[in-house]
Amino acid sequence: MLNLHRTLNHVWHKTIVNGCRHGEFFTQAMGYKMSNVLASMSHRFLSTAPQPESKLPQRETKKRYADIIKNVNEEIKNLPQTYAVVYVGGHQFKITRNDIIVINQIKAEVGSDIILEKVLAAGSKNFTLIGRPLISNKIVKVSATVAEHTKTPKITVFKKKRRKNYKRTKGHRQNVTVLRINDIELRSELS
Repeated sequence: MLNLHRTLNHVWHKTIVNGCRHGEFFTQAMGYKMSNVLASMSHRFLSTAPQPESKLPQRETKKRYADIIKNVNEEIKNLPQTYAVVYVGGHQFKITRNDIIVINQIKAEVGSDIILEKVLAAGSKNFTLIGRPLISNKIVKVSATVAEHTKTPKITVFKKKRRKNYKRTKGHRQNVTVLRINDIELRSELS
């Protein structure tokens, strides 16, 4: 790269001295255009290392995944405690059974049961299921109950401009909904 840089600077200097345009001089001196030089050199600077392809034969792949799915199914049958990562109202929450979460207000009556459909991940101590980007509702079902609609504690906003006799005090309370997580149900058999 250094030699190419020196050559190009030398050519550029001679171009200015001789009064020719850069492309003309380079074509005359080297016999080809600058774009051809950069295109031929680009593989040295722009390429990445070749990535090894790890393709397993179909039988080995199916066997490998069958073993993994078998182990996960055994863990699901003996669930000590499950968790899930859900996406509700623009925020992600890691939840377990009987958790209470506070989310932005939703339109649901107090005491009604709802199902949280956007599940990003679920699992227990020994395994984790990760969605791409979400886990299907056929695999994981998270149900919750609306406990109450309330407001957050007051946030005081104070504005002042010195020497202008300007002072303003405002308060803000955000409307929120409190949810209690009833159950995180994992399908007993994965395929």
